[in-house]
Amino acid sequence: MADQGAAAPKPGLGAKAERLLPEIAVMAVVVIWSLTGVVIKDTYQYVEPLALTVTRFLLILLIAMVALSIHHRKTGESVRVDRADLPRLILAGLTGYAFYQLGYVLGLDRSTAFASSVLGSLTPVYTIVLLALVGEKTPLNGWVGTFISFCGALVFIAGNGSVESGSLSGNLLLAAAPLSFAIYSIISRPLMRRYSSPVFTVYTLVFGTIPLFIIGAPQWIEQDWSALPTRTWFVILYLAIFPVYLAYQFWNYGIKHLGVTTVSAFSLLIPVLGGIFAVVFLDETFTALNLVGGALVLLGLVVMRMARR
Repeated sequence: MADQGAAAPKPGLGAKAERLLPEIAVMAVVVIWSLTGVVIKDTYQYVEPLALTVTRFLLILLIAMVALSIHHRKTGESVRVDRADLPRLILAGLTGYAFYQLGYVLGLDRSTAFASSVLGSLTPVYTIVLLALVGEKTPLNGWVGTFISFCGALVFIAGNGSVESGSLSGNLLLAAAPLSFAIYSIISRPLMRRYSSPVFTVYTLVFGTIPLFIIGAPQWIEQDWSALPTRTWFVILYLAIFPVYLAYQFWNYGIKHLGVTTVSAFSLLIPVLGGIFAVVFLDETFTALNLVGGALVLLGLVVMRMARR
């Protein structure tokens, strides 16, 4: 699994390079998620949103169960969890997978790919506020870094001029999704310390996939799967493995080593990278405000990084 492999010492790597592995893992997530909105939006031409989501999560759950079986045979670790942890595992599955995915895929269907990346940058804001509400102290660097990065994201967005905003309901769903994910990131921390990644992943996936399947079953059953182009099946497989299964492993690994505040701040890079990808792949223009905003986001992340030194 991703976080276990990353956590183990790497031969030939110096201590300084070793400390960068969590940042590298989280940056990989940022890159993957920056592309996901564009990929999913394109796939909606062939597959209904909930049908796509159900298919992705059934594939992800299958992969996770195979990985857990291999892990169990290799290490002998029990696949059982403490009954007292079940409520937290259920809530993690609901907030990290079910509620987040429903808000994201239904919001994206009603809005734009760019709006999804922009509103996704609310994750660190929600996170730092939620931590304050539960009485957890955040270093001053954390507040300052989050503020700088968030301002940078706003400046970057302003640099795109008139952005097609999509429907109000779509944007509200897209704004609610990162709140759900922020809750997941916070409540999962003690579970990540208590259980290995394969065990934690399977339990949360089960609790997240069940409601997704119940809600998405009608679309999933009605979808004409035989009419899908071969390319679309490869895209669905990509969407199952990279944006969810691998990305969540890397994200959780980052939380273990960097803390939830710092990791969530990295999501502010998503609209920045999304803008860069638009320039590269869609021939859109980059403005001076885009450059200033991107620089501010990076500066804020540096300040956040300093908070844990």
